[in-house]
Amino acid sequence: MKSFASLVKLYIKSFYNLSPFLDLKKLKPAQVLKNLGIALVALLVLVNFGFLFVSVNLAMYWGLAMLGLQNLLFLVSSLTITVFVFVIGFITALSTYYINGMENHLLVLPLAPWKLLAAKFIAVYSSMAAVSMAFMITSMAIFGFYEGPKPLFYLWGFMGALLLPMPPLALSYLFLVPMMSVAGFLRNRRAVMLFTGVLGLLCAIGFNMYFQSLMSKMADTEALSVMMQNSLPLSIAAAGAYFPAGLLWKAMTVPEQAAAFIQSAANLLLCLGTSIVSIFALAGAYTRSLLGFNEESVKRLSASELKGFLGKKLKRKPVILALVDREIKNLNREPVYLLNGPFVIILLPLIMLIVFLAQKEAFLADPDSAKIIELAGSGFAMVIAAAAGAFLGSGSSIAATALSRDAKDLASIKSLPLDMGLFMFAKLVHAEIFVLLGSIVGCALVSLMFSIGFADSLTAFIMALAMASFINLAALWLDTARPKLGWTNPIAAMKQNMNSVIAILGAMGLLGLFSVAAIKFDIEKGMLLLFFGLAPILASLAALPFYKKYAVKRLAELDL
Repeated sequence: MKSFASLVKLYIKSFYNLSPFLDLKKLKPAQVLKNLGIALVALLVLVNFGFLFVSVNLAMYWGLAMLGLQNLLFLVSSLTITVFVFVIGFITALSTYYINGMENHLLVLPLAPWKLLAAKFIAVYSSMAAVSMAFMITSMAIFGFYEGPKPLFYLWGFMGALLLPMPPLALSYLFLVPMMSVAGFLRNRRAVMLFTGVLGLLCAIGFNMYFQSLMSKMADTEALSVMMQNSLPLSIAAAGAYFPAGLLWKAMTVPEQAAAFIQSAANLLLCLGTSIVSIFALAGAYTRSLLGFNEESVKRLSASELKGFLGKKLKRKPVILALVDREIKNLNREPVYLLNGPFVIILLPLIMLIVFLAQKEAFLADPDSAKIIELAGSGFAMVIAAAAGAFLGSGSSIAATALSRDAKDLASIKSLPLDMGLFMFAKLVHAEIFVLLGSIVGCALVSLMFSIGFADSLTAFIMALAMASFINLAALWLDTARPKLGWTNPIAAMKQNMNSVIAILGAMGLLGLFSVAAIKFDIEKGMLLLFFGLAPILASLAALPFYKKYAVKRLAELDL
């Protein structure tokens, strides 16, 4: 079992990129500070999720309490956890089905197939169990505060929270393994990442719609109770069909009775048994599905096809165009970069639209919203448009992760007779493409929302483009100074890169200062264009030669 424990540990470290935190011997002062920064960001995320869980559980408790059915809170909570784990667990299991060729090395080792699948199952389960536990603890804390249940109530709740993720995760693999064995187009890492990314975004939008509709009824307890009453028949029917949720609910309703012990024991056997049976039943098919994963087919070209291919693909072009083309292709080749970076230009406005539509009445009635509308009507809509365009233009994280994403190719690139200043300038040009797109989308949406005229919209666009370009150059400089080079998973280069976080927070602070200054000092349009349009452009142009000189020196210093 020692090999199995090591395998579980390996998967967990690979999934969640824990090596920089666990390898204490190699920690340097800079790495310690970096880890503390990541820990603070993680804490902020946990606080946000905590607020989300508390809000959802409070809404469900109040809605049920109005009907005198507060004991059903744990039935609804159990079903919510089950649905969430099935959706997110399915996406996580799919995205980690094949990890950067690791499985190719593991398959040649004398490991039983069930160990490979069970270790991966446990690694995925660990994060799902943490979410399940957090949600259930929130439910128990709210119910305990208002109702004062018996001590065994908490024991069954903790036990149930650990067991609930198992059956939906087993069901996820029950779908996944046959699908990956049959669907040839999914036996490719890029296709998997693209599929899971799109699926994850759709789920995030769906969950956001549900949460916002729930929060919009928080102030109206009657509407909240009607919503809960309408959903109860479905919840009760689901509990009858899905035994783990029903058994947990019954045990927590009468925690001191002997029936609760029997129901909890039955739940333990059912959830563990389902997982173990699924793992042993699917282990052989799972290992077979990994054989040949991520292989690419090679087509033999005829003479005419080869001539056309060489004429199209190996055509001579200016170096800068070739380098920018390389940046675009590299970004598109790794779906995780595209979905977690430039896609924010589409996703963020979409989420804001969902929030507005779900809480339109509450938004319009809120005094702070009324002030924003009043400011927009008094001529400051142009400032809002410029800030929105600049944020979307600089929020793609393309510049802030430009060198980090090239970590695996830098050694080869440095060996080429290539101007490194031009190489880094191509990265800036690539980032400017998304600055242009983000500025257009942000300014256009706000202009349409507040009916801004063409002249003011154009002024806002120029300011957005100028400020976003300045922020992008600063972000690229930051990533050049301290690139994240020691990653094993491409996701870490962007999603676990502190440079990206610093750039986004810096952009928010800078654009916040811009908005406050423009509104507080009532700066006229011409001066706005001078200070926040022309000045950032001149600053960027002045800094560019110094950056190129620094980039060449820094790349020469990097020890790869």
